[in-house]
Amino acid sequence: MNAARRRRLGEALDIMNGVLAEEQEVLDNLPENFRYAAQGEQIEDCVMQLEEIAGTLEDVISNY
Repeated sequence: MNAARRRRLGEALDIMNGVLAEEQEVLDNLPENFRYAAQGEQIEDCVMQLEEIAGTLEDVISNY
């Protein structure tokens, strides 16, 4: 992978991490009764998937 594409992926990762931080903050600030309801579980699933995607993207950037 050339440097320009690696840089673009790094920019995408920065955006992804920003969205992840926002979703984590939403989850952290949910009242406990919502956190364990469908809405909270959905947000938690989203956070977990974003973390996985960000990790994969980090691996791609550093390994290729």
